[in-house]
Amino acid sequence: MGLAAIKSFLYKIAIAIYVIVRILFYAIGILITVVFSGLMIGIMCEQFRDLRKETDLPAANARPLVKVEMYDEITEKTYFAVIYDDEGIEFLDEPFQTTIKLADTKFTYKITNKLYKHTDGHDILYSQCFSTGGRYFVFCQLNVNWWTPSQLYMWDEESQDLILIKEMDSVQIKGVAAPDASVPINVNFIPVSIYLNYRKQQ
Repeated sequence: MGLAAIKSFLYKIAIAIYVIVRILFYAIGILITVVFSGLMIGIMCEQFRDLRKETDLPAANARPLVKVEMYDEITEKTYFAVIYDDEGIEFLDEPFQTTIKLADTKFTYKITNKLYKHTDGHDILYSQCFSTGGRYFVFCQLNVNWWTPSQLYMWDEESQDLILIKEMDSVQIKGVAAPDASVPINVNFIPVSIYLNYRKQQ
C-alpha cells in the first residue's frame, strides 16, 4: 500500500469519526432539549393548573348527580365539588366527610365487570366502587400514553350498564356523598384489585 493510499484511508477514517461525533453531538443536544422541555412543562403545569378554571360549570337546568372529594395528582391539591348530569362541576368551599365501608361484593363484581367494555382496550391502573344515596359509582384510571384518563361512571339500573359522567386527567376520586347531603354519610367501597384477583382465580 503506497503512501497516497494510506493518506486516503486515514482521511476517510477521520471523516467517519467526524460525522459520528457530529451525530452524537446533535443527538445529545436533542435529548437535553426534550428532557429540559419536559421538566419545564411539568413545572408550568404544576404551577398554573387549577381544576376550578379548567372544568366547565353546570348549565342552569343541569341536575346534580353526586358530591365528590377529588385529589389532583399533579398539583397535590384536594377539591370538593358536585358533578352534574351535563359533566359540569360546581366547586364547594366547605369540605365534607365520608365513612368508608365494604360494599356488597356480588353487586360490585356485577358493576366492575361492565367496566372493561368502556376502557377501549386500555389497562386499568386503579379503580374503586362507591355507593351513596341509593346510587352506585365506579371510578377508574387508565394506562394511556401522555395522560392519565380519570373516569367516573354511574350505574344505570334501567340499562344495567355504566354511564360516564365525568372524565379528567390525573385526578383521583377519594370519596363521594349524595348531592343533597349536608352531613357525613356512608360510602361503600371495595378496591377493584380484589375483583381482578378474584377473576384470575376463576
